[in-house]
Amino acid sequence: MWSRATRVLFRWWFVFSTLEVLELICFPLRSVWSPLRFLDWPFMRTASWLTTLWSEHVFGYTPSGELYGSDQDTAWLVMITFAAVAWLVALVWTWRAKATSYDRLLDLHRTFVRYGLATVMLYYAYAKILPLQFWAPTPSDLEQTYGNSSPFALAWRFIGYSRPYQVFGGLAEATGAVLLLSRRTTTLGALVLVSVLANVVMLNFCYAIPVKRFSSLLLLFSLYLTIPDLRRLWRVLVLHRAVEPRPLRPYPFTGRMELARRSAKVAVIAILGWLGYRDFARGGYPIPSVAGVYDAEGTGSWRTAVLGGAFGGGQLLGVEPNGVRHTYGFTVDADKHELVLNGDDGKDQPTSWRELGPGEFELSGMLDGARIDLRLHRRPATVAPLLAREFTWFDPGGYWN
Repeated sequence: MWSRATRVLFRWWFVFSTLEVLELICFPLRSVWSPLRFLDWPFMRTASWLTTLWSEHVFGYTPSGELYGSDQDTAWLVMITFAAVAWLVALVWTWRAKATSYDRLLDLHRTFVRYGLATVMLYYAYAKILPLQFWAPTPSDLEQTYGNSSPFALAWRFIGYSRPYQVFGGLAEATGAVLLLSRRTTTLGALVLVSVLANVVMLNFCYAIPVKRFSSLLLLFSLYLTIPDLRRLWRVLVLHRAVEPRPLRPYPFTGRMELARRSAKVAVIAILGWLGYRDFARGGYPIPSVAGVYDAEGTGSWRTAVLGGAFGGGQLLGVEPNGVRHTYGFTVDADKHELVLNGDDGKDQPTSWRELGPGEFELSGMLDGARIDLRLHRRPATVAPLLAREFTWFDPGGYWN
């Protein structure tokens, strides 16, 4: 029999964690390539509407910003909404409940959590294994200084520099996620993910990567899955004593039903791999044929222009003679022969982009309220010292710069 306090706390945790796992699952489901995208809209839109409703009436504040996986105000307020709804449901549940324990419901809830956690981790694991989530330093990255980098960009470029390191991280995430798909290996998978996600969470907090809330929830659910075996792990790993195995309640599946259950696991792994590939493959250079470093001359303060790409969009870096840098995101309008630049104010600034010959382009238009007419000459392609250095067993030294 569970104590009254334990029952009340479980009821709250059951509702809150179920809502949060659904939010986590919606992140990969919202992909434009997902056949299950229709499941995302009613849940997250309802959560957003409810959050906006109470925050406007209670605080007189209208939340804004990204909802999915971010640390912006809307995402945090949705989390508070889930916690409040969970307490309301737990109170009503406690008032009406007669059960004195929830062992079977706890088993089912753990199954739901481990499949939800495995879904998200496989999605991200594939993006690293391929590797697509991070990218090698682009021309615009290589022209910037450490002092001009954000902590976020510094971490991203550090990880993106080494593809083997990315693949290693992805394999660790995939290993933990696949182990979660079986009850017998759930604890081992959860321990693997606790180790991996503890590092991810520290990176996100220490390098200002704006998915701290999202990654912390993943770590929390990994820890939750280890709780039933913590005492056994302590006895084995610390006290070096034998322990009895934890009994597993058998699933009531036989024959074709059991085959269908196992086939569904394989399908989940395959579908998430496909979604991860299609989503993250849209990143990188949008116009690789013109990416590079250019000398600029003409009307305007720039003397160097660098074209690269990141996060699925382009990046244009303009450098003045005194070293001042101006960074713009951009997309290409092929019909109008324009680069549509996106400044810090979020406003589009179309500029004419015309090819004059091999390695020569003309960039003209209004930019930040000033007229620019620049002729760009591509510099000969060179390999930066950073990218020229490869792995060696014997280190000759001289690498500290």
